[in-house]
Amino acid sequence: MALTRHVIEQLQTTTHIHRLSLHTVLAELWAPVDAGRIEQALSDLLANAIKYSPRSGFIEVMLEEDPERHEVCFCIHDQGMGIPRGQQAQIFERFVRGGERAVRWH
Repeated sequence: MALTRHVIEQLQTTTHIHRLSLHTVLAELWAPVDAGRIEQALSDLLANAIKYSPRSGFIEVMLEEDPERHEVCFCIHDQGMGIPRGQQAQIFERFVRGGERAVRWH
C-alpha cells in the first residue's frame, strides 16, 4: 500500500487542478510483486486519468484484496471519457491509444 500512496503523492505534484485520493479498507497489504512494474503501471494509468479528465476532476484509486483468490485489485475512477470497449484488452500493450468513440470502463 505504501507503493500506491507513493505513486499518488508523486503524481499529485504534477497537477493542481485534479485531486487524487486512495480509498481502501485495508490496514496494510504485503504482496510479492515487482515494485518497479507495479509503480510503472499505476503511474501510467494515473497519468492518463489526469490527462483525459476534465479540469477540477476527482481521481480515485481503490485498492481491494481478494484473500481467497490471492489477488489485489486496483480500480481507478475518474471523470474522463473512458476507454473504448474494443480496445480495453490492449491497454497494457505498447503504443496503444483509445479511439474517438468511448465507453466507461470499470
